[in-house]
Amino acid sequence: MDPTRNIEVLIRVLERLKTESPEFQEDALWKLGNFITEAVDQETTLEEHSLFERLRDFHLRIEEMAAEG
Repeated sequence: MDPTRNIEVLIRVLERLKTESPEFQEDALWKLGNFITEAVDQETTLEEHSLFERLRDFHLRIEEMAAEG
């Protein structure tokens, strides 16, 4: 695991979030902590694209649950 790389990835993901909807930002920021903790616990290095896609998937699942009622 490269902590410096993880910090750089997190900064880039946060920059990308600025261009997303407020709803996506809210869900992503809420879940981001879980993904950071997971990476630290598993001693893995985060990958920007993968992390962003996991955040998007999480947001889409939240939207689906909200639509269902």
